[in-house]
Amino acid sequence: MVRSGFKVASALLHGETYVVVRTKARAAGEIRGPVTAVATRSLPPAASGTGGSTAVCTPSPCVAGSMPDSWSSITVDDGSGTKTKTMAYKIYRPRNLTNSAANKVPLVVWLDEQLGPSAIANWENLATAGRFVLAVYRPGSYRFPRTTAALYFGPVTIPWQPIPIPNCGAAGAGNCDDKPGLIHFLKFAIQDQNVDPQKVFVTGASKGGSFVVELMCSPGTNGLFRGFGIVSASLYNPGSTRDATRNTCRSFNRDSSVVFEAGQSDSFISYQGLGREGHYQWGQQEGAGFVAGGYGCSARPTTSYFGNAGTLRRDVYSGCPMKNRAVGLISVPGGGHAYNIDGVQGLNSEAQIWNFWVSH
Repeated sequence: MVRSGFKVASALLHGETYVVVRTKARAAGEIRGPVTAVATRSLPPAASGTGGSTAVCTPSPCVAGSMPDSWSSITVDDGSGTKTKTMAYKIYRPRNLTNSAANKVPLVVWLDEQLGPSAIANWENLATAGRFVLAVYRPGSYRFPRTTAALYFGPVTIPWQPIPIPNCGAAGAGNCDDKPGLIHFLKFAIQDQNVDPQKVFVTGASKGGSFVVELMCSPGTNGLFRGFGIVSASLYNPGSTRDATRNTCRSFNRDSSVVFEAGQSDSFISYQGLGREGHYQWGQQEGAGFVAGGYGCSARPTTSYFGNAGTLRRDVYSGCPMKNRAVGLISVPGGGHAYNIDGVQGLNSEAQIWNFWVSH
């Protein structure tokens, strides 16, 4: 891998100042040369319509490609303006999925915290069948002090953080800002992989899911995505009880679709909602309903059941102002945290997310 030095550039994005650092020059198919700051207005807004791929494989059908063995990286400001952090990613593209300007593809960004070994494989299979490009994206600087299981995303609009990251953020209080790195990466991937900018999706679980909430609720980023998939994460407000007027999610991109997935026996993110340490963590049904209200969808969802035992629950808030847009919640009885829900009654959580986006 060829490497170059770094050069810092600042940009004002929708009222938010981001500091972006030049990517390392790398081998063919990877970022080269100077990269300017990415303004969200340079990426066209999502258009009405479903999220499925119109790209073609030549020859048809697509066949499984190979995920790179090594991680690529970019270095960005950590939110402090004085320190940097390194973010890592891999890109998976099915074989025969022609990479050309005439064959635009959807892009799914999966926020990997190393919590689900089968999740990447599931997404690879879906990319091959669904004719899209998969990007596996993770922060590479910080880990939970008490475990080696996961890497950490530090949302800025979610104030409650039980284990702060040492020396991270402007006040050293653990409030990193990972949005600049992801915006920087999206600009590269859209150009390099000939991605349809109207079909960019993002999903993650646990802290990755919280970062999806951050992207969904930030006016500087929510317009970049056609869909959000949130696994084992929720909304918050200050105080010990639910208060919609103080919910930290205050911005909505109605031209997108959102699907939550949650285990009803999750011991980390309470399905029913929980007040602790000065903040109220919204219950999953509460959170989905709040987002549906922000999107202007129907006040009551349509509910259906599926799975081997017929007790997996799917709530869909339709009737949204934008055609083919919806907010959904998949509830898993007996399901635990993050990708522990996979396999419960035959559930493939990744397939459920992709199929929701394709349908909405």
